[in-house]
Amino acid sequence: MKKILLLLSILLISFYGFSQKKASSILLDNAIKKYHLSLSYLDYQTAISAVQDILIIAPEKTNYKDTLLALYYNSNLSYSAVLLAKEMEKEGNTNISVLEVLATMYQKAGNLKESLAYYEKIYEKTNKLYYLYQLAIIQFNMSRINECMQSLTKILEDPNSLKETIRVDYEKANSQEVLFAAAAYNILGVLSINLNKPDVATQYFNKSLEIYPEFLLAKNNLSSVSQK
Repeated sequence: MKKILLLLSILLISFYGFSQKKASSILLDNAIKKYHLSLSYLDYQTAISAVQDILIIAPEKTNYKDTLLALYYNSNLSYSAVLLAKEMEKEGNTNISVLEVLATMYQKAGNLKESLAYYEKIYEKTNKLYYLYQLAIIQFNMSRINECMQSLTKILEDPNSLKETIRVDYEKANSQEVLFAAAAYNILGVLSINLNKPDVATQYFNKSLEIYPEFLLAKNNLSSVSQK
């Protein structure tokens, strides 16, 4: 009798364990389907909820944290994006996407010191002009003039600066895509104005326009310095 009861207990435990696994599998499949369906309708809030469900049901599927981070970031959920990115960083995830979220969000929040540190890490990993340009912008805003000039010089020494472009803001809500070299010379011009060197500034703005004649911000800066 005892043997029969023991066997029944083992069978019940096994069945319960199997049922739990099957239920979890169904829930996971449904959450994944919900995620893909939400994306197909551009319903990002529901997609976020679905990915959160996936991570609760199957926390080992850490690749979905990258997905959740992208959803937070693209939905302008800045605080959530930073919290998740910091968590992922502590777990040893130093992917570019994680570092870039932190660099961008700290920059928007005005925490330039933290933003600079993350952009430095990204540039070391990628060696891309975009991140070097961001370093120069932050260094400029922090009045780290020598470092800013060094970053701009590096940009100009890179042959890709005459091939690749960067979107530059001007006036209120306008922006323009220009060559990196033109953008770098424009910043050198502004630096020269701040250092009370209008003649040098004029040379830099002219160089910027030689490279990209339709660069409106450089045109405006050149006009401004010429009137002084």
